[in-house]
Amino acid sequence: MRVDAFHKGIDLVGTSSTRLVAVEDATVAVSTIVTDRQNKTWEWGNYVRLDLADGRRLYYCHLAQRLVRAGEKVKKGQVIGIMGATGNAVGAHLHWELRPKGFSLESLDITAYSGIPNARGVYDGENDEPLSEAEVVQSFAVGEKVRIKQHARYTNGVSVPSEYVGGEYTVMQVLTGRVLIKELYSWVENRYVEKAQNTPAVQADEFKEGDRVQILSGAVYTNGVRVPSRYVGDPFTVAEVRQERILVLELNSWVNKKYVKKV
Repeated sequence: MRVDAFHKGIDLVGTSSTRLVAVEDATVAVSTIVTDRQNKTWEWGNYVRLDLADGRRLYYCHLAQRLVRAGEKVKKGQVIGIMGATGNAVGAHLHWELRPKGFSLESLDITAYSGIPNARGVYDGENDEPLSEAEVVQSFAVGEKVRIKQHARYTNGVSVPSEYVGGEYTVMQVLTGRVLIKELYSWVENRYVEKAQNTPAVQADEFKEGDRVQILSGAVYTNGVRVPSRYVGDPFTVAEVRQERILVLELNSWVNKKYVKKV
């Protein structure tokens, strides 16, 4: 039970990787995002449903990106999406749900399928250093130049080698509380990173769900991949807004606000 409702899956947080894989050979039955809040499924945000041969169904929810399409056959271990915080989510994580016969009302211990004890718990971050008010509100944008601070750690807990401290690096991707450093291809928490001097401030319009926007020339997704030129200038719909980025409904992809304008 969670407050007055039953939580029908388990919430998992990837630390060394945000890639999500199929745990069995399966068929992709659903790969979509629901934005109509009259439909309770919107809480899952981007989600993928895998149907197994024996009738079991697996749900992967709150994804930042979906990497498979409905109708595809996937193999055990194949990457099917990227962990995120779309829909009704507080912080990036995976809501992972097993339905033995397609329904969510059956009670079972999914430990045998997941290998993870199905016990109620909360990540309390008791070993984390407290954040100052300035660090909490600090945010970064893809393409910004940053420096790594003294005593920094990667998000998997490993210390950043001292030779990297103070060097100037490029932000490749931004997620809640952390950035992907392009040159190191590693995630570092915001508290261990500071903006390099003379980095221009990002000027961006304010957006809301439902706004119609155009993608500007030279745009990149928040994972650093360039947006194909065929999408530049076409009108798209804002599905979700988070800090410096928006989720483009038709592309199911996050784009930094500085690469988008309202139409």
